[in-house]
Formats: sequence, C-alpha cells, structure tokens
Amino acid sequence: MGKKPTIAVFCSCFSFLISCNYQIDYLPIEPPGSIKKNTELDKEALKVWQYKDVVIDTVPGISLNRAYNTILKKKTGKEVIIAIIDSEIDIQHKDLQQSIWKNQDEIPKNGLDDDNNGYVDDVYGWNFLGNDKGENSNFTSYEYVRIIKEFNKKSKNSSLLDSTIFRSYDKALLKYNAQMKFAQKDIDYANMLLRSMANVKNKLSIYFKDDSYTIHHLDSLKEVYPKDKNLQRYILIRSNFIKYGYSQEFMNTYKLKATERVNKLLNLEYNDRIIVGDNPSDLSDVNYGNNVVNGNVDLFTHGTEVSSLIANMGSKYIKIMSIPISPFGDEHDKDISLAIKYAVDNGAKVINMSFSKGFSIHKSWVDEAFKYAEKHNVLIVSSAGNSKYNLNKKYNYYPTDETNDNIEISDNFILVGGTTRHLNENIFYEYSNYGSKDIDVFAPGENIYVMLPKNDYKYNSGTSLSSSIVSGVAGLLYSYYPSLNVSEIKNIIMESGLKYYFNVKTPTQEDKSKTTPFNQLSKSGKVVNAYNAFVMAEERVNK
Repeated sequence: MGKKPTIAVFCSCFSFLISCNYQIDYLPIEPPGSIKKNTELDKEALKVWQYKDVVIDTVPGISLNRAYNTILKKKTGKEVIIAIIDSEIDIQHKDLQQSIWKNQDEIPKNGLDDDNNGYVDDVYGWNFLGNDKGENSNFTSYEYVRIIKEFNKKSKNSSLLDSTIFRSYDKALLKYNAQMKFAQKDIDYANMLLRSMANVKNKLSIYFKDDSYTIHHLDSLKEVYPKDKNLQRYILIRSNFIKYGYSQEFMNTYKLKATERVNKLLNLEYNDRIIVGDNPSDLSDVNYGNNVVNGNVDLFTHGTEVSSLIANMGSKYIKIMSIPISPFGDEHDKDISLAIKYAVDNGAKVINMSFSKGFSIHKSWVDEAFKYAEKHNVLIVSSAGNSKYNLNKKYNYYPTDETNDNIEISDNFILVGGTTRHLNENIFYEYSNYGSKDIDVFAPGENIYVMLPKNDYKYNSGTSLSSSIVSGVAGLLYSYYPSLNVSEIKNIIMESGLKYYFNVKTPTQEDKSKTTPFNQLSKSGKVVNAYNAFVMAEERVNK
C-alpha cells in the first residue's frame, strides 16, 4: 500500500476535543476521523476496552479491533511462540488451553529427553523452580537478602567479595531493615483480617445457613433490620470483603505469604535452593527443574493473568510457552538467564517477563542472555513496575538492557509502562513507574479483565498486563510479517504508537498535584497502537 503520512490532530481543528493541550500523532481513518470525548462503556465493552480505538470508540486502547477489521482481515499468518517467564500457568483453563504451546518433538511421560534439548518431558515448557520429585520452591529470598548473606559469608576475606556484592551491601541492608518492619505489620494486618472475617461470619450465621450469600442477600437483610446498628456494621464489613475479593481463601493465602516473608524471604539463614538442589552461583549447573508448569496455580495466579491477555489477542497463530521462575520472593539471575535461553532454543520469538527486582547479583548472566536472544531474532518485553518511581532518578530496576553507564547492550528489549482508559489527565496509570531514559513505551494496564486459574476471571491492574499486551502485538507482527528482524519489530512498536502531549497526573510524596506532559514519561512518549504498527510494518515489507 502507498505511504501514509503521520497526521497530528489539533484541538484548533476540532472544537469538541478534550482541551487545547490535546494532540496525538495518528495514522488516520480514511477519511480522517475525529476525536470525541470519552464515552461510557457497558459491562461487555469494559472487558475489552484495551483493544478499542481512540478515534472510532473514543477509548485510548491499542486499536487491535481496527487492525483486524482492516489490514489483517485478508492476511494469513504463521505460528509464533510467546514464552511467558513468570509463575506457573493454568494450561487447562477453558479459554486458555487452545493457545498453549506443545512441544511436538517430545513424547509425554516417557521419562526421556526425546528432542535432546536437555530437558526431560518438557511438553509445555520448563519449571526452573522445581526438582525431579515434582516439588517446587514457592518461597525464595529477596535479592538484597542474598547480597547480605554473601557479604557476611565473605567479609572476613575481602578479596573474596565480588564488586557487585561490595557496592550493593549498604543499600541492601537499608532495604532489609525497612522490609522487616513492614513484614511484621503485614502479619498483624493478616491476623486482623482473619479475626474480623471469623467474627462477622459467626454473627451472620444466625441469618444464613452457609457462606454462599451475596451482597444482594446482605442488602436485603439490611432492609429487614434497619435499626439494628451492630448488624448493620457486620453487614457493611462482610459486604466490603465480598466487594474487594477478600474471600476466606484469599485471606488464608495472604496470611501464608505474610508469614513466609519473615520465615523465608527475609531469613538470613534460609537456603532457598534446598528444594531445587542446584548451585545458584554456578551458571554451568543446569541439571535442575521439572516439567510441571501448572502445579501451584492456587497459590500463584500471575502467570495465568498475563497469559490470558495474549490468548485474548484473537489469533490462532500465537502459542504460549510456560517457563516458571517467579516465586513469592525474587527471581534468581541464573533462572532468568537459563529461562531466556530455553525460550530461544525452543522456538519462541517473543519473551514476556512481567517481573522486576531492585538488586541484581549476576546481571552479566542476564545481559549475555539478552544478547543471545537478540542474535536469534527474539524480542524481550518487560513491565515497568508499579512503584510510582521516576526511573530517571536512578532507582535500581532489574532486569534491564543497560549498563551502569546507560549504554544499551542489545536492541531487543522493551520496557512497558501502564495507561488507563481515560482520555484526560488520568490516562497515566497512577502506580506505573515512568522515565524518559528507561521506559520505552506505554500500554493499557488499569482495570483489565483477565483469566484466573480454575476457569475464573476478574479485573486487575498493573504494568505486568501492559507488558503482556505489547508482547501480544509483537507476536502478531512476527506472525504476519516474518521477514522483519527483532530490531525492526522493536522500532515499529515504539515509533507507531500514539503520542499524547497534554499534562497528566504524576504525583510525588512532596508534590501531590504534580503533572507532566505524557510524551515526556517514556523514550517514545507514546502508547502502543496495533493498527499503526501494522500500517508501518506493511510499508516496510513492501518497500
């Protein structure tokens, strides 16, 4: 198709735009459309708002529906594997199982490495947190705890101290002390929730035979006894528990995680590789893990949530490879490195890594894996994090594709921040990290409808979801335009997005009213746009 110029839409041209600070770069509808004020979404539209179009639907999604209805309607793609390096995935979920990658060269359950890739019976992926007994290391140390342990072990002989350990020790200790204070408070909070739940359920058992009642039932009870103040209070507490998803199961898991944070994650005596059985300081020690990629989905839902958005991209060509390395705690650099190489060696073209940590002992191992992926034309997409940090201010954030001198080691890594469905100063997801030096691009990440294990669903928020959406777009680009290399895929995603110039809320501890032009929050200044990306890809392959 012929070249279409990038068009800027100014409020001077359209009097009904949000404000005179509103401007976007857009490859327009034919003929060019107009941007109206945000419309309210009904229940069903809200579940898929992230795929909508800012011009057609007045919702700042990624324009995926528009891409399917125009450019991709008559195109045929090829199969593309997207590796999810995360927690375990419910590969049996009714809306996810058709999108799960299966290793056709491996014969299930025969105890052999049929494809000679070094991993026995890896039919759906590989779990780097397990052992050959099927056990899993679900709770691991924080990285700063590992740094303190290594420092204490080697401090008597300073020549044994690695420079990374030496430089990071003071910051690690500060983080450790602060987290220990929080951890005890979190246990107290978990106990309070459980006591409150038990008390309220006991009081309401007079009126209900079991716990299957809903907010509707509670509202009816409230109307029957309007003058009973104690009952009204119990109903309000129970209603809020239900409204915010604080089920008995949720609270039990919350208490477990709060307790294990002290017992294991922050315990300087705890060895988090006892179950796995390897040496985490030896990259050549690779004989560990197992093929159980969905054994702990009751405890960990994150991998399923992330995968669901890729499955919801509506493409039969995209398959999801499960590579669990994310426990409750911090990922080991060794696992990150080997997981990336596993994904590359087994055919993945996109790797989604929706996790982060503030310290990295063996960053060079991860750097080498990034380069390995780049050499094999594989894109790595990661989440920006949900700490409200301006990463320009030198907050430590890993994994990253930069050296300490801010030099990029490869051209195959995208770091993604989060946006909302609001076409105004609230378009920036308030918890997302940002920064024009590190964040590459933004994508929807607030109030996203996702799958949960056991065929369940919910709305959730976070840049992990933003990352998976970008991974899905990258997978589609590889599928429909297989001649593009990884650098071209990355550049198309960044260059083809929508740029919003108006100010958005970026509050800080010191200034709650702070605002920043949205286009200054990332390198590209843009929100990912699938339609634009396919237009640009079409141009490049047709040159």
